[in-house]
Amino acid sequence: MDTLEDIRNLIVAGESETLELKRSTGERPQVAESVCAMLNQRGGRVVIGVEPDGRVVGQQVSDDTIQRLSGDLRRIEPIAMPSIDRVAVEGDKELVVVRVPSGSNRPYTHGGQALIRVGSTNRRLTQNEYNQILVERLHGESRWETQIADDWAVEDLDASEIIGTVDDAVSRGRLNPQVSRAPLDLLRGMNLIREERLVRAAIVLFGSQARLQSRYQQCMLRVAKFRGIDQSEFLD
Repeated sequence: MDTLEDIRNLIVAGESETLELKRSTGERPQVAESVCAMLNQRGGRVVIGVEPDGRVVGQQVSDDTIQRLSGDLRRIEPIAMPSIDRVAVEGDKELVVVRVPSGSNRPYTHGGQALIRVGSTNRRLTQNEYNQILVERLHGESRWETQIADDWAVEDLDASEIIGTVDDAVSRGRLNPQVSRAPLDLLRGMNLIREERLVRAAIVLFGSQARLQSRYQQCMLRVAKFRGIDQSEFLD
């Protein structure tokens, strides 16, 4: 949860792709639009209780205030309820901070409109952009290699190959140095863990050849050598 000092540090640079400032919860529909736009982008925060000039003033916040705000956020489809925090300012005044993750079920809409955060503003997605995001989501959900690999555990993989691959990627500048050398943590860093279980891509990359031959024959690489530039004479 953010502290008042955290919020003050955030708003110094003003609104951005990941930060929206609102004066009060009377702007709930606009807050919900910004949340929708951030869900379709990189996420962020909407801070309520800040004047346009950046002064943190807060407002009186009751349980009913939060319930009304939650009601507006429930108009976002698919359902994505971000966290709502209350941060004390002074006296009986508080800030309301809506923390928005990058949505995992994009594209999101609010009131039938699909919005995206660009800079410090929200704009409607074009039809082509909407369709592209939808195709990417459906493709990501249904890809064979992203599905959970049943009956496989980290212990079934080649730990030295995992570590060597990460070390090579770090040396080439393709990955940041990893704090942990545990295979499970390294696999998490490569997005090869889902719901705390291995995905099939991890098996194809680091599984033992014997088990791959028996379970995933379609993933074995076969190489042939021919004489000349056609396949008329097989050598090896």
